[in-house]
Amino acid sequence: MPAGSEYAAEQLKNQGNKHFKDGEYDDAEALYSQAIQKNSKNPLLFTNRANARLKQEKWEGVIDDCLRSIELLKENMKAFFYLAQAQIAVNHPNEALTSALTAYELCVTTPAQTNNAAHISALVVRCKKAKWDMRERDRVRRRADLLSKLQAKLDVDYKAAVADVDEAVEKGEKGQVEASEEKQELRQGWEREIADLRTAFAISDPEHLEKREVPDYLVDGITFEIMHDPVVTRNGRSYERATLIEHLKRSPIDPLTREPLRIEDLRPNMALKEACTEFMEHNSGWVYDCAAQMRAIALRHSLARPRPSLRRARLSPRHASTASDARSAATRTKNLVYGTLLALGSAFGFLYITDTRSSVHEWLVVPALRVVYPDGEDAHRAGTTVLKALYSFGLHPRERGDVDAAGDLHVDVFGQTIVNPIGTSAGIDKGAEVPTPLLALGPAIVEVGAVTPHPQEGNPKPRVFRIPSQKALINRYGFNSEGVETVAMRLRQRLREFAYHAGLGIDDEAERKILDGEAGVPPGSLTPGRLLAVQVAKNKTTPETDMEAVKRDYVTGVAHLAKYADIIVVNVSSPNTPGLRSLQNVEPLTNLLTSVVHAVDKIDRKTKPAVMVKISGICEAIWNSGVHGVIVGNTTKKRPDPIPKGYMIAQSEARLLLEQGGYSGPQMFERTRDLVKRYRIMLDHGPKQLTPPSSPDSNPAPAIAPAPAPAHAHSAPLSRKAREILDAGASVAMVYTALVYGGVGTITRIKREMREEATKDQ
Repeated sequence: MPAGSEYAAEQLKNQGNKHFKDGEYDDAEALYSQAIQKNSKNPLLFTNRANARLKQEKWEGVIDDCLRSIELLKENMKAFFYLAQAQIAVNHPNEALTSALTAYELCVTTPAQTNNAAHISALVVRCKKAKWDMRERDRVRRRADLLSKLQAKLDVDYKAAVADVDEAVEKGEKGQVEASEEKQELRQGWEREIADLRTAFAISDPEHLEKREVPDYLVDGITFEIMHDPVVTRNGRSYERATLIEHLKRSPIDPLTREPLRIEDLRPNMALKEACTEFMEHNSGWVYDCAAQMRAIALRHSLARPRPSLRRARLSPRHASTASDARSAATRTKNLVYGTLLALGSAFGFLYITDTRSSVHEWLVVPALRVVYPDGEDAHRAGTTVLKALYSFGLHPRERGDVDAAGDLHVDVFGQTIVNPIGTSAGIDKGAEVPTPLLALGPAIVEVGAVTPHPQEGNPKPRVFRIPSQKALINRYGFNSEGVETVAMRLRQRLREFAYHAGLGIDDEAERKILDGEAGVPPGSLTPGRLLAVQVAKNKTTPETDMEAVKRDYVTGVAHLAKYADIIVVNVSSPNTPGLRSLQNVEPLTNLLTSVVHAVDKIDRKTKPAVMVKISGICEAIWNSGVHGVIVGNTTKKRPDPIPKGYMIAQSEARLLLEQGGYSGPQMFERTRDLVKRYRIMLDHGPKQLTPPSSPDSNPAPAIAPAPAPAHAHSAPLSRKAREILDAGASVAMVYTALVYGGVGTITRIKREMREEATKDQ
């Protein structure tokens, strides 16, 4: 740390504190961030920034800051306190409860922090209730949905039966009087079925779907559980007798006021005990569910046994007829059949909609997005948002089963075996918001980015244009990016959540185990046999003539992101960033790539990510710098002829061809394939200026991952194009435009057709 950095950080923190007291939370956050840059080893700086972000409801930033603070100081009560508030805000009540309980434990065991006990105690109760509320909302929703679906099914059957009667009347098979009587009977039967259904639901839920919750006054302030034998202290606060006595044996002071307190000073709170007993008797079923998770008190033995229901002993009226009993039995049987069919139908619908093989994704979802969102970027944003939301509920599309288990498409890349040779290009997920849902669609490599050091807007909108007749795109995004800090925070949170669900915890030790491969998965993709690539780029405002500034941009991206990636991609070929391609000259590119490779080598991880470069030309820099691979091709400013040749595109699409930006579409396939062939030959022969091709000391040729090769209605299938790309010398074929027009099932179709063609060739 440079001399004076700690003092400078302290001064910045004090300035930030002043802004925080004045309610200027945004300015306070900025000053705390500057202080962290000066001294990143001070955990209090991270908790200060977390508090400022908490006021601004920047929940992801709060979580990240708290975790980093806890890494530096394990027993950081404030970090756990702020972390719990952010976790409950993002609807993670289980994790929030764990954090809040940790904060409370640290609070009551540290004399200097006990004045925060009341606030943290209230937060624990809030987390506990949030957990109960989430379970309750889910219960009410499921029951209401099921009741609605069953009633709808009965309505459909009733209307169908009435329609059959009307049809019989039209055919002369029944008279009007007979039909009227039959309709009346059908209606009475339908009303009875509806009444029986609602009665059944009411009996199974005595509360009639009313929201159930535990009142605060019934909850013990030490264990945060429902009391069954409360006692009151001299200050009027009630606690569970057993837990308070246990507390006083360890420390004879009041848990809240910290005043001296003896066991002899405790008095039974009979009124509260009666209220607790009455509450548990009236809510025994779901209270038992909560009690099953309690840590200190076994409530089940203290609950009164329910009295036998007198309703069961009542005899049916003597005038109940045998026909009525039979009709009731038939109704119950019919409801059982309908319920079973409804459940099976719902299960089948879920499996169909969430399967990438479903044709609805290509023929319904994609056209609907184009209609609802005429602007291509709006459609892209909406698709990402929906995919992210579906994944959070487990409703995202995915490949069913382990379709790549046979190993017929396995390939070796960078010393690792990946399950298939198909990947998705950068640009689909610029901010690393949905890498896991994208991996579920079937690719072996998902590339996110490009990510710039600092946030930038990119080029003015509109900047994405669709040409549906050609299944092509024109884009001039210009590296719109949220910046490396935000993207790194998302990737880190993703890794921490994986570690948590794997039972490794959420601390830095759990993160280290994942990064060092102890979990048995790649540290980037977190999925066996698949890799996550992260693309980095320079900011638009960084002049390409200042090589030190350019290198600093790329190295900054590596320092923040490489830890959470399996592959780092250096992009120097975008046609939408002025001056970027000038970096492809031999000397500047060699300097840049060498700096990136050295930065990757410094990453604190046992296995370092591979380094690839996305370029439009080949030069000695590939070998001089030591990169591991090349991504061939990109969008082009050229405008190719339509497919098929001679096809007259619509006037509206013809105007779009005049827009500036990079073009991608099926017309680019032959160009991409030829580039791959030429690059493969050059890479295999090596740099003539440096080492003869026949030299045994020459470096191995880097792997090639070509740019997108989309399909078209008038051209060969995507699988054949992918196979041609691979046969030309590529290790992996990557898609982008094809996914835009083909939907989430595109990669599954490519792999299935590749297997079918391989079977035919045998």
